[in-house]
Amino acid sequence: MEYLKHKQSVVDFFKLLKMTGIEAVSDNIFKLAAALAYYTVFSLVPMLIIIVWITGIFYDPTMVQGELLIKLNELIGPQAVTQIHEVMLHSKFDQTSGWAKALGIFTLILSATGIFVEIQDSINLIWGLKVKPARGFLKLILNRLLSFSLLISLGFVLTVFLLINVLIAALTYRIEYYFPYVPVGLFYILNQGFIFIIIAFLFSCIFKVLPDAKVRWKDVYPGASLSTFLFMLGKYIIGYYLGKNATISAYGSAGSVIIILMWVYFSSIILYFGAVFTESLLKMRNIHIQPTRYAEWVDARQITVESNTEVHKENIPQ
Repeated sequence: MEYLKHKQSVVDFFKLLKMTGIEAVSDNIFKLAAALAYYTVFSLVPMLIIIVWITGIFYDPTMVQGELLIKLNELIGPQAVTQIHEVMLHSKFDQTSGWAKALGIFTLILSATGIFVEIQDSINLIWGLKVKPARGFLKLILNRLLSFSLLISLGFVLTVFLLINVLIAALTYRIEYYFPYVPVGLFYILNQGFIFIIIAFLFSCIFKVLPDAKVRWKDVYPGASLSTFLFMLGKYIIGYYLGKNATISAYGSAGSVIIILMWVYFSSIILYFGAVFTESLLKMRNIHIQPTRYAEWVDARQITVESNTEVHKENIPQ
């Protein structure tokens, strides 16, 4: 009996993956990923600068920037990281006047939050939602505030990440000193597990907070976990592909921009696949994603859902 239940669970999972794949193609997530990659070219450096500012409250900003660039180097390679570093170095407001500095910071925040607004619009589209026309301007302001709050949250998450990394490094040193027979691979697994939890939490926040939908945390965990698994697996595959792609070198100095575009494009596909997976899983459980008061359905699915609900109520014995 247990074997049959396990077999059915495996069948249901692959059925869910098939449904997700069909929905992903139908929702055109590849086009959405390309749009996000384009926005990221303008938003990535401002976003990194703001995160360094926030994290710099607790740590030395130079150290934080160095850690960020090291992590980015693991993902997109030294060529693109060098270009990002140069842009960050030239994005300083220390020598400017008060008004120019204020305008520069405002532009920086506006550029940095653009990536989150684009993700929000894309997931809304995937889930069949749109902002109500009458609430457009108010929602625009709220979206920017929400995006900026996520930036602040990223800064605090990075602070915790750096702190725990320091603790793990110190713990690793002490254990290796006192217990030399403990395998080194154990610490690597521990570190990767911690990174998985952090990334899964960030993906969960994106699926729960950004879209104009009423979803519970437990509804977004599976999709966030799948996206995290694919992201951690994909970073090696994407890195290998970018490293072996001879076509990129033909772009010369623009090659670093192409690398960033391609890396964000593939990563965005993983993110949006997780969003489609979340919607497909809820459909299998007969749970319908409902819009918030600022949003509405794009098509007639809301009418169908409400009609089915009314029919269900009528069939319940009084």
